[in-house]
Amino acid sequence: MVLERLKEYIDFKSINIAQFEKEIGMSNNSFRKSLKNGGAIGSDKLENILNKYPDINSEWLLTGKGNMLKEETYKISVTDKNALQVVRELSAENALLKKEIEDLKREKKDKVTSLDVLEPIQQLKTGKE
Repeated sequence: MVLERLKEYIDFKSINIAQFEKEIGMSNNSFRKSLKNGGAIGSDKLENILNKYPDINSEWLLTGKGNMLKEETYKISVTDKNALQVVRELSAENALLKKEIEDLKREKKDKVTSLDVLEPIQQLKTGKE
């Protein structure tokens, strides 16, 4: 059913239903009522939907066949989600690397301090100044 597919699209895109109704020229709560009662949607509203939301696949909307989003839009959406995941992973990795660098700096500082203390002792043992 077209209305059920529209609801799926609306949920997927996180669109506010009241705003959706307004944008396509439906009265307030008419989409919800039509969906609840198994109603239909007029061709003028379908045309408005396809004009307002150009990423929706019209074949999918009308017949349920194919992908919800047009092929090029789907690729971009997947890429955006993948890119976000990569950024998160890199941020986490970056934080770990920063911590490791700070630990190495502290360790190096401790070693340098140890050497500064040990060098005069070694000089005393060997008789060199």
